[in-house]
Amino acid sequence: MIKNIHLWVGIIGMVLFLLSGQYFALMMNGLQDLADAPRLLLRSSHVYFFFGCFINIIFGLYYVEPNKLCWYFNANQSLVIASPFLLAYGFMFESFNAPDIDRAIGIQGAIILFAWLVTTVIGRLIVQFKRP
Repeated sequence: MIKNIHLWVGIIGMVLFLLSGQYFALMMNGLQDLADAPRLLLRSSHVYFFFGCFINIIFGLYYVEPNKLCWYFNANQSLVIASPFLLAYGFMFESFNAPDIDRAIGIQGAIILFAWLVTTVIGRLIVQFKRP
């Protein structure tokens, strides 16, 4: 079940990523009319959103239920599912409306992906070293 959720969150997010990229390219002249800082902010938010969706697609295709520390890995996976939503919010609302570069919600999505990486490595090491 969690594989399907990952896969659908990733696929829908990837379609939104492609559509928003085409919107920027066709309707906003590739963001060439923006100053450097807002343009880089939008592009980096766009790439972060892509990364969150891509990770979910990978999990949807290749996720295997672990035998040990199941609660740990399931909690970890729910964070990965939440990250594209936070990154999309940061991309759509914080990039345009923030007069400064403060992105409170979008950065939480990036921190979740980093925390997922660290906790997954730690969890896999714990499982690996507990084997007889």
